Order: sequence, then C-alpha cells, then structure tokens
Amino acid sequence: MTTPATDMLTSVPPAALPQARPAPSRRAATLAELLGLDLRSLAVFRVGLGLLLLADLSVRAGDLEAFYTDAGVLPTAAVPNPWALSAHVLSGSFAFQAVLFALAAAFAAALLVGYRTGLATFASWFLLVSLHARNPVVLQGGDILFRLLLFWGIFLPLGERFSVDAWRRREPGPRPVTAFSGATAALILQMCFVYWFGVALKSDPMWWRDGTAVYCALSLDQLATPLGQYLLNFPGLLQVFTFATLALEAVGPALLFVPFRNGPVRTLVVAAFLLFHLAALQSCLVLGPFPYVCAVGWLALLPGWFWERSFVISAGRWLGRWLPAAGNIAEAKEGPPAVLGAPRLMNVLSLALLAYVFLWNVRTVAPDRFAGLTPRQAELPAYMFCLDQKWGMFAPFPSTEDGWYVIEGELEDGRTVDLFRGGGPVRWDKPARVAADYPNERWRKYLMNLWLKEHEAHRPRFAAYLESKWNASHGVGEQLRAVRIYYMLEMTRPNQPPAPVEKVLLWEHPPPDAEAMPPPLP
Repeated sequence: MTTPATDMLTSVPPAALPQARPAPSRRAATLAELLGLDLRSLAVFRVGLGLLLLADLSVRAGDLEAFYTDAGVLPTAAVPNPWALSAHVLSGSFAFQAVLFALAAAFAAALLVGYRTGLATFASWFLLVSLHARNPVVLQGGDILFRLLLFWGIFLPLGERFSVDAWRRREPGPRPVTAFSGATAALILQMCFVYWFGVALKSDPMWWRDGTAVYCALSLDQLATPLGQYLLNFPGLLQVFTFATLALEAVGPALLFVPFRNGPVRTLVVAAFLLFHLAALQSCLVLGPFPYVCAVGWLALLPGWFWERSFVISAGRWLGRWLPAAGNIAEAKEGPPAVLGAPRLMNVLSLALLAYVFLWNVRTVAPDRFAGLTPRQAELPAYMFCLDQKWGMFAPFPSTEDGWYVIEGELEDGRTVDLFRGGGPVRWDKPARVAADYPNERWRKYLMNLWLKEHEAHRPRFAAYLESKWNASHGVGEQLRAVRIYYMLEMTRPNQPPAPVEKVLLWEHPPPDAEAMPPPLP
C-alpha cells in the first residue's frame, strides 16, 4: 500500500500518466517542495560541476609529474588506502596519467553540455575519486564535498533541462519542473551536514566563549589574503564575525525546511551562503576550490520560485533567442503539478546511503561514544567509494601553528640555494605574503600537510624529488650534495605579543644519523 508521498517519489513524467491521475495531497506536495529540487536548478548544478571539473583538471595538469607519477613525490607503490577505486594507481608513467586526465576532461565536457548525462556523471565521479585516491596528501575539504556532490548526482536527473539530451528528446506537452526522490533529499541533507556537523565539531571556547576563532583563522599567514590580514586590526569586529558564522552555519540550513513561503525563504538562504563563500571567505582566505564547490552545491537548491520571477523569465526569453536549448529557463508549471520521481529501488538505495553517511558524520563528532554506529566492518564502503567525510575546517579551533618554508640546498661548489624559491639566495626572514609563496592550492595543501607529524614519512620523498629535479637541470659543480627542509614555526597567540619564530629542521638528506630517519611510507 502506498501513500501520496511515496507515490510521488516513484512518479514518472506527466506525458506517460493517465489523464485521470488524481492530484497529490497537500501534505505530499509540501514534502515535494521541501525535499524536491527544481530541474532547472539541477541543470545549473550540472553545468557548475562540469566547469569545476575542467578547472580542477587544468590546475592539476600543471603538476601531473610531481603529484601523480613515479617520478614525483608519491610513487604508486607508496599510495595509501588500497581499498579506494583508483585507475590512476595502475601505472606511474606520465603518458598513462595524461591519458586519464584527457579522458576525465572529455567526460567533464560531456557533463557540462548534458550529453549522455548519466554516463558522463558516473564516469566523472569515478575518475575524480580515482584521482583523489592517487595522492590524498594534496586534498582539502572542497575535494571531499566535490566528489560527494558528483556521487549524489549519479542518482539525479541532471540532464532534464538545458542539455543536449533534453534537446534531442524534444518531448511534446507539459514536462516536470520538480524532481522528488530519495536522491534529492540526500543532496539537500548532504549540504546541511557540511554545516551542522561542522558546527558540532567547533567545540573549542574560541568559538563559543571567547569569539577569537575568526581572528586566529585570519592570523594563518599561509591562508590569509591582504584583506584578511588588514581585518586583524579590528578584533572586536572579528569577534562578531565568529558568532555570526556559527549562527549562519547552525540556523541557515534549517531554514531550507520552513513549510510556509518556502520559495522566497530558500532563495534567501541560498543567496546568504553564496555571499558567505564567494564574498566573505574568498576575499579573506585562500581556500582553493572549497568556496566554489560549496557555491555549486547551493545552486542546486534554488527553488522553482526563483525561476518564476519576472527578471529570470525575461532573461530566459532573451537567451532563448540565441540558444534554443536554454529557452525553457522561463518555463513555468504547465497543467497539473508535475513531479519527476525515480524507480523504487533507486530510492531505497539512495536513502540507505544517506542513512549511512548520516551515521558516519555522527561518529566524527564523538568517535569513542558513537564508534558502534559504523563499526570497522562497515567502513569498507565509505573508503572504497570515498563517502567518508569529516567537516572539521577550523575545528575544534583554527590551528595556532603557522609558518613558512625554507628549503636549503647545498651545492657541490659550496654554495647554498633556496630550493623553495627557485634557487635564489637563502633567506630566513618572513615573506611579505606567505600565502603567495605557494605555486597553487595543491602545493599549499601538500606542504601544510608535510609539517604535520602524521605525514612525516612523505618528507624524504619530497626531498628526493627536489634533488632529482634540480640535478636534472644543472651541470657539474652545481649538483646538490645536501638538502635540508626547514619550517619556520610561528605560533598565533590572540591578545598577546607575537611569539618568537622557531627554526625547525623537518628533514635532511643525507641524514646525519640513519637511525633518525622517519618510518617508511605505508
């Protein structure tokens, strides 16, 4: 026996429905409004995912040898997480990795235009997960959310609007405007989990009592932009920003489920988070793809109310003159309420995966207390399909350890050069902008991880890579005979004088004492 809500979950396009089909009840319609997604928003979401994939691949391609081949910092034999689905670990050659990059770009382009959208979404997700598993040391929170958005996209009708697939079908008559299924609920709640569990993990008094968390975050020179550094002059204002951030992350997602005037309320929530990520965070901190990935996720949640506003309709009509596939931007609901559902098995699977992800997130808040929710025997699916997640950015508090690198290379002719700054003279003073010292986000994340104790096994590989690159491009007398990696540690102390800088030797090659070598890579 089915209820109106489950009946809508498994509904099909209106063209295939009998004319006498009864309209859904008010309760079922409200449920579809709260947990459904507009097909036009899903199309924008698809385009955003395609653009992000192409941008991400273009940045990573510049360091293809360094991060993804056996000649780089992590040979395939040393890649952790053997359970992850990864084609990139099958070979460490440059040519093999380049082919996979090109293949990923082709599927990303197909996803962008909506050509064979289901296949393109699945292939893009698989190749992204494969790439992430090849070198997890260069990953950040935006990468985790990115692959999760693509994963849920596999279950969603991303090609129903503004796509080559939709243009080729050109079905007559009214079409659905809303998708309502287990997968739409999963995508909405996945976005909520990022903030709700992020708030739960921000347990330090810096966030809840002292209000100094934003100050400490902007004190991280490896992340701060010039605007972020300037705002350090206003600690009182940053205290307000700390509490405002907590309020937005805790309350904002909950407003998505307001049962009255949901359209305008949801539009305001989406707009608030877009401004939070693309204006506030992006202008103050160097966070790589994270703000853009979050923005694309929020665009999927734009309600039908937004698309039915006059300014959107006018823009859609204008665009439709030049791009026929985009003409249905302005399409409003036609005839009876039309909802695109999903097969029952697909709903069961997506809801089961949503429950699994929810329990995983609960365990991250208190691992000891909630260890039984996802026991070790149940962890394999998370690591195999990269569903594991922990939204701990600046949690439980922003790191108070900051600093910059000096990588000293000693040449055969007795000179010393700074390998981190292109072979120039070794300088120990603090750079004017530490964040600008890193070539890109991947190198920034890699080197920030290299400082951590849990990643110390990667230090000798990094030193060996630097040595091989230098020696390959320099002649006799300029070959390296020693490499020393220093981290200039600077502790952040809110409302206190700056701490003295500590010079920390992370790795030296050749090591003065063989017994001091770190353990081999796993």
